[in-house]
Amino acid sequence: MEEHLALYRRFRPQTFDDIVEQKEAVTALRQSITDGRIGHAYLFCGQHGTGKTTIAKVFARAVNCEHPVNGNPCNECPTCKGILNGSILDVIEMDAASNNSVDNIRQITEQVNFAPSAARYKVYIIDEVHMLSQGAFNALLKTLEEPPKHVIFLFATTEVHKIPSTILSRCQRYDFKRISREKIIDRLRYVADKESIPVEDEALSLIAAQSDGAMRDALTLLDQMRAVTGGRKITGNDVEEATGTVDNTFLFKTANALIDARFDELMDLMTELHESGRDYVKFTLELAHYFRDLLVIRVMPDPSKLLPYTADTVKAMYVTANKVSADTLSGYITYLSKEASEFKWSPDITTSFEIMMLRLCGKKSRLPVEPLVIPDFAARQAEAAKKISFAEPAAAEPAEEKPAAEEPAKEEEPEPSAAPVSIFARQKEAMKVKEEEPAAEAEDTSDAPEPEEPAESEAQSDELPGQSSLFSFLSSSPFNTSSQGSESDDEEDENEPEDEPDEPDEPAPAPEPVKPVSSIPDIAPAGVKPAASTFETNQASQTEMDEHEAAVRRRMREILEQNKKKQQEKDEVCRQMEERRLEVARRQEQRLQEILAKRKADYERLLAEQEDLRKVVEENKNAIMGDRKKKRTEAQRRIMDIEDIILKEYLDLKRGTNDYHTGLTQELY
Repeated sequence: MEEHLALYRRFRPQTFDDIVEQKEAVTALRQSITDGRIGHAYLFCGQHGTGKTTIAKVFARAVNCEHPVNGNPCNECPTCKGILNGSILDVIEMDAASNNSVDNIRQITEQVNFAPSAARYKVYIIDEVHMLSQGAFNALLKTLEEPPKHVIFLFATTEVHKIPSTILSRCQRYDFKRISREKIIDRLRYVADKESIPVEDEALSLIAAQSDGAMRDALTLLDQMRAVTGGRKITGNDVEEATGTVDNTFLFKTANALIDARFDELMDLMTELHESGRDYVKFTLELAHYFRDLLVIRVMPDPSKLLPYTADTVKAMYVTANKVSADTLSGYITYLSKEASEFKWSPDITTSFEIMMLRLCGKKSRLPVEPLVIPDFAARQAEAAKKISFAEPAAAEPAEEKPAAEEPAKEEEPEPSAAPVSIFARQKEAMKVKEEEPAAEAEDTSDAPEPEEPAESEAQSDELPGQSSLFSFLSSSPFNTSSQGSESDDEEDENEPEDEPDEPDEPAPAPEPVKPVSSIPDIAPAGVKPAASTFETNQASQTEMDEHEAAVRRRMREILEQNKKKQQEKDEVCRQMEERRLEVARRQEQRLQEILAKRKADYERLLAEQEDLRKVVEENKNAIMGDRKKKRTEAQRRIMDIEDIILKEYLDLKRGTNDYHTGLTQELY
């Protein structure tokens, strides 16, 4: 059975021509070999999987190759083959993460003085060089400054900021960039064709997006997908399931519940999240990243290149992004990122997370939401996005082309329910001011004297009495997505009769102010004639306009009452959550006090046992010392008795000796 080799090892580039991207580094290194101007130290820095070690190995063979071809190693000469199979020891590869001490560098500084055995240069490839200790860098400094002519150092690192400046100043530095998605896809297609791996283009695009610019990660994921699918064709859904992005469905539901202010659904989702055991901090960051993807859709005409999702998923995200403005999405991202960093200080992270989600639910910016057009992903998105412009006012286009230009936007425009009813709460203060206005305001406007000039433009003659106050009120509604443009159009319409009074055949400016009213179909109750038709036909009386305005105000009062009720329910939920958090904190404090009391009692008991043990030891010590003293006294007494006996015997012997000498002397004399 043939030994399995990972794809990123089997398809590792063997020449500079096979390197993907990194043109600056490849061109400079190849030219230095061609010109024979080879430096003594090179530093390759960049993120993982961008080809640093691969280029270092190719360069090590190229400088020692006997027959280089345009700066590339031939890989056929004995030197190249020896370096490839490891039989030539003049190319030394070392991992600085596991060999980072001064002793390891001292071995290198001692070996560099010896000439290479078979190759032209002795090349040292030190990977992850930033892991060397400060002492190791200092030991390498002098050798790196003035190495022998036959030595080349190749350093590779992912964290160049950790390398001392004294080392950086002695090396030629090359920064490696992330590999583009197109290049990764092309390389993956080449590998798939070589290995006969059936895979869809959509799957390759997802793999390239997941790799984040690292070719090794992309090849590893492709190798994993080949093992997962078991020989069948790899699809985009297979990649999503293998990488875990299939869980994005839960993120989509949570984001829509937050945007649409659906508190009941949000609480169910939070319960499901709690039961699944997922990490709250990680989920919060994933949710912020999803809102970032929605923000990309809002600001980019062709976001498919920046989003690692399938076409169906991006279309669903278009519907969600059409509900909120870019300012609201920015606020979501900022708030979630801030709260995620505060979770580690929370005594009850579950309660803190739920309160955070409830506070965020339904919050939106006051800026108008510009409608989006979901492009056709089968064609170029950019071509579809150019058909409709949301930045230019409608009055800038000719009157004959307006219906044709607005038809695509109306077909793709979301339903009015996309904007939550709770947004009327932002107009509460404005409503209070409107409610305080007396009913005589309408009478004053209706009894106003007619203008003295008999010749008026069509735009002025179409405006009914009391129409300006209603239009100014409705144009301030947050549902009006083109309020600024409408105000500018009104100013143009008022100036046109003064500047060009001789052109009465211009019916286009008159319907322009009607657009904000037509964008509020959910305000007027059932049975009330829309304000748009009143402006367009110019046949309703002042009484009908007053009734319509009163009906609109009644409807808005009802909506405000509903919002007030919902706000009270929300406050009640927050209050309950806060009580729950306080109860949990109280229980934790009580439990902590119990544990402390128990530990204090155990500590006191241990102290008492230690004191008893000390007393026992002291008593035993005294008893032992007493016995020893008694025995010592007895021994001393016996010694004294023996000394007395010896002394007595000595005196008796001395007395006997003296008597003997005295008797002997007497006998002699």
